[in-house]
Amino acid sequence: MSTPATMLHGYAVESEARGATLLGALVGVEYDVGLHAPVTREAARAVFAAHGAPDAVPLDYAAAEGIGRGTYEVPVNGYRGFKLKTSEFSRKRGDTSRSIGVYAIAAVEGESGDNWPCVARVRVDLAAGVAVALPPEGGAGLAVGLEHAAKMAAWANYLIGNVGSRDLSGPVVARIQSLGGVTLFGRKSGVYFVPASSVAAAEAFAADLLKIGVTMTVAHQTHSTIVGPARSAAGETFADKIAALRKTAHEVQAKGKRRDALGNAQNEAVEILDQISLYREILGVQADALAAEADALRAFYARAVATKDAGSDDFAFAIDGEDAAPAAPPPVTLACLPPVAAPAPVKPPPAPVDDPFAL
Repeated sequence: MSTPATMLHGYAVESEARGATLLGALVGVEYDVGLHAPVTREAARAVFAAHGAPDAVPLDYAAAEGIGRGTYEVPVNGYRGFKLKTSEFSRKRGDTSRSIGVYAIAAVEGESGDNWPCVARVRVDLAAGVAVALPPEGGAGLAVGLEHAAKMAAWANYLIGNVGSRDLSGPVVARIQSLGGVTLFGRKSGVYFVPASSVAAAEAFAADLLKIGVTMTVAHQTHSTIVGPARSAAGETFADKIAALRKTAHEVQAKGKRRDALGNAQNEAVEILDQISLYREILGVQADALAAEADALRAFYARAVATKDAGSDDFAFAIDGEDAAPAAPPPVTLACLPPVAAPAPVKPPPAPVDDPFAL
């Protein structure tokens, strides 16, 4: 089965054979990190710090968080003849920060309901600061349950000082996006395009990622066939980001926002402008239209920040290219109305008269 990284080798060979001018690169990532290939949090932080994100990976990690991750990162299948399930105890004892039970589902004939006896547990030993696997309270447990609890505890303790793929994937994608990376072949493909001006930085990042068990393939693209997909992906990405910022701006006009939220939005508008500039040759005339929209939003948020700093919450000013925000309607005053006379009673219809000639 092809992965985002391995599938790009063919693109690199084909592209290099067809052209000479570098248009950008396709990027895919594979992770090989875990108990079999441990990577310390310090080592991971050093890599991201070298590329402008010193706090991308948290240094402090609690065993309780690791136990929680074990419920979905340590597979419960593979125990022949047993179906296991994990669930947090509803009323754990007070001497731990987290405790999770391992249950073996025992089928019962008929439809009265299956049995789910607890066969093991994994909990945080607060004195030692680590996760431990134990039999259920007051019981002997089951071998497969204790085996699974031990795996969960081992994974939780590993994560205290080390990283897993989940710790790295978010920061890696954030760095690719900061280089102007946009997703190709669908949003969940795991394949990104970065423009030519960012290829060298992407390759430097890839070289450092190898130190922490992450393989990032950077496949040069020199053939014009990549321009269409890249233009479409970039245009859609920037349009979506601008639409989200515009929606937030309308909320600011109507209800206001906190100072930090306004500042973050202003910074995001500047980042969008910077990334559009990386794609100017690929986007063509579309770049001007997108940049104009992003710059109008940047100006709006800059004015909103200045307004907030001046102690005002009056954000009823226009975004360039839109009409001014409507002023709030005046309060409605209800006047006292004269009493309304009761309607005259309606006379009942006359009683029917028997017709002697009726059939």
